[in-house]
Amino acid sequence: MVHFPSTGIRPSVNHHNCRIDVLADWIEGSVLFTGTRVSKTDVLDIFFEHQIYRDEEFARQFIFNIWSELRYRIKYGRIQALNTDATGIESKQGWIKFPAYSFCLFLSLKNWCPYTDDRSYIEQGEMFEKITECSLIARGWRSLRTGWSSTNVNSLGTLIERISSHIEAPVRPDCKEKIFPGAKDGDLDLICDLPFSDSRGGYPLYFFQCASGRSWQEKTNDINIRLWENLIDFSNQPSSGFAIPYVLPKEEFLRVAGRVNGILLDRLRIIEPLSENNKEFTNELRSELINWLNPRISSLLPE
Repeated sequence: MVHFPSTGIRPSVNHHNCRIDVLADWIEGSVLFTGTRVSKTDVLDIFFEHQIYRDEEFARQFIFNIWSELRYRIKYGRIQALNTDATGIESKQGWIKFPAYSFCLFLSLKNWCPYTDDRSYIEQGEMFEKITECSLIARGWRSLRTGWSSTNVNSLGTLIERISSHIEAPVRPDCKEKIFPGAKDGDLDLICDLPFSDSRGGYPLYFFQCASGRSWQEKTNDINIRLWENLIDFSNQPSSGFAIPYVLPKEEFLRVAGRVNGILLDRLRIIEPLSENNKEFTNELRSELINWLNPRISSLLPE
């Protein structure tokens, strides 16, 4: 199994004090990245080994809740990599068959479990943007990646022209006067839209921030729609979108969705439309994800 989480875990005597999302990630990762079946009894033994629970029946209640969460994830994320039953959970195939899912799960695990971080944040962020874009396209949306990166170093002025051309909306005449010095991408990672064939505007348009790091909660309001309205003459106001590689508990999901005030994509929503043979999921991206994950997965596993 992967390292036991060091975050979200507290001794539970009269109340369940551990985070179900953290432990569900831990079990998913243990199955996916080791190919080993994990039973409810295995989890119970580890709880007692780490002195999380003292009462067996009380611990089994919590494990029942974790398995409910795992079944929910497999169903609504259409996670083809895993299969769960009354006594345990196992992997159908190796993680390499499901690189997008594996990548997003890995990003979660390195927040919860002991991990030697190599600080490859820029590369990590770029790949997560690509996965999010593939997911949106697979749902039928049109997409344009806009985030600043090592391979995309266009100025904000150039980016404005690209967006204007993509959505067929004119740049405002005084646009250059409103661009602040040193601006890169205006905190915008990608846009997605669903235009009609008549090209008259008035269709769904979302400006997305993709946050793959630990401090994602600080970025839920980063995109300033009013700023962009000062730069481009939209036919209708864009809405906000926010994408993260984590699975949020329902209550937290609703709170975050309220802050985003637009589309919220978590791991389940991102992975759901992506299948092994999805035409939008290119071999190039598949290889990029596998090559990035291969040397890092071992850091999550005991020696």
